[in-house]
Amino acid sequence: MFNLQFKKDLHSVLIIATIYFAVNLFANNAEIQQIPKDKNSDNSPFTVFQFSFFSPLQIFSEKDNIYGFRLTLPYGKNQTLKGMDIGIANQLNNLYGISFAALLSQRSENMYGINLSGIFNISKGDDIGLSMAGFYNEIRNVEGVQAAVLYNQARFVKGVQFGLVNYCHNMNGAQVGIINICKAQPVPFTLFFNFWKQEEIH
Repeated sequence: MFNLQFKKDLHSVLIIATIYFAVNLFANNAEIQQIPKDKNSDNSPFTVFQFSFFSPLQIFSEKDNIYGFRLTLPYGKNQTLKGMDIGIANQLNNLYGISFAALLSQRSENMYGINLSGIFNISKGDDIGLSMAGFYNEIRNVEGVQAAVLYNQARFVKGVQFGLVNYCHNMNGAQVGIINICKAQPVPFTLFFNFWKQEEIH
């Protein structure tokens, strides 16, 4: 009985430790400097916890940064989040860490880490890491993996797009899906698989 309980406790500790180190890796990795910083983040106040019912009905202001954990039920909006974000509809300027959204994940600037959304993911900035959406996934530039059940769209992809329909202007990587479109290629339309190497972002 004691051994069984010990194993359960050890399993829980390992899960928590894995999440903790993953979040810190995303937040502190030197490559994060490649992403343009949120102009307001360094001068804005911050909190380690945020709960939002429907912005602006949330504990802390939309102008605050979150360095820890945010829960949005159903909708929250903040500047920069470094840590974990869980909710139904999440909006940020920048994400450094892990985000889970049941319906919508939206960013006006950049992401470094893991972003998972049940329906829509829309980013006007650059995503470095893993970005997945249930149906529609639109990102300006991707470095890593962009995946959606239905449709992926990006300006430049350095990595892989997975989806039924994949679209980009240019890429250094691959597209895997039923319909793949890369406008910069001599043959911009392919079925099932597409590969193209272009070092520069256009």
